[in-house]
Amino acid sequence: MRYLIIYDISDDNVRDAIAKRLLEYGLTRIQYSSFIGDLPRFRLHSLLLDLHHILKDSIGDDGRKSIIIYPLCDSCYSKGLMIDDTSKGIKHICDANGKKRSIDNQEGDGVTVI
Repeated sequence: MRYLIIYDISDDNVRDAIAKRLLEYGLTRIQYSSFIGDLPRFRLHSLLLDLHHILKDSIGDDGRKSIIIYPLCDSCYSKGLMIDDTSKGIKHICDANGKKRSIDNQEGDGVTVI
């Protein structure tokens, strides 16, 4: 199953430890505090325990500490959209076969309804 993992952690050391652990599990960083990747159920359970221990061991930090994990089925993932400053419009993350594709904005106003 594919998972989207996002976090809001104010402590630099804790945030770096979380990012490092997510990379060790083979997840791909897609934004500064968000990762995506495939994990079998047993690896997800192991990751949850690891992340819990990292947060639990950072008791001295009173700042923000939250991690959210969303499962993404292939159908939902294929409907993902991205808006960035390098393209003219909104791009689909991928089609149903997992191949990247994009849709150009026909109106030129930066918004496309798909």
